[in-house]
Amino acid sequence: MGLFQSVHLRNRVCAALLGLSLTGALAGCASLAPDSPAGSAPAGAPAWTSERSGRVALAAEDDRGNPTRWQAGFLLKLGEGERLQLDLIDPLGNTQARIRSRADAAELETPKDGVQRYADLASLTQALTGVALPASAWRFWLRGEPDPALPARRAEDSGQRTLEQAGFTIRVARTRDDGTPALLVMTRADRPDLTVRIVLDD
Repeated sequence: MGLFQSVHLRNRVCAALLGLSLTGALAGCASLAPDSPAGSAPAGAPAWTSERSGRVALAAEDDRGNPTRWQAGFLLKLGEGERLQLDLIDPLGNTQARIRSRADAAELETPKDGVQRYADLASLTQALTGVALPASAWRFWLRGEPDPALPARRAEDSGQRTLEQAGFTIRVARTRDDGTPALLVMTRADRPDLTVRIVLDD
């Protein structure tokens, strides 16, 4: 995918995601078809091993340096290894973007642009946000833990667990009574404009 195509797709996807928080504007918008029932996987594929849901909010700058913010509900299904599926959901419960990933391929699907294919999740997220996200790390980060396959550093910041891995600082900003994360805040030293906040359902 060329630079122009990458920037064009990033702008289109960001525009779609910005609309996720505007309930009224979404009343007549297209959405993706519902996925297979919770806990199941496409025919011929191994079953999903776990599932997480919640809300995600992202603040960053676009290609012109203008502030960009969006938020959405999410449903993340995890399988073995790097296999995952992430649905981004508007306030009406419609899926406006879907990311699928496995070790040797990744794809992004939106109502307007259809399916865009990439070599892996890192390539997909690099094209969309300018930052590569490792697929294997998500199952650990959402638990406030480091991916054991990657170098990491742990710290405590004002009593809050902090993890540094793959260029990200992941802070457990709020926990439940059992110590599991309820709110994660992700930042990068090389992208001071970028902040990702993830609120996790029980």
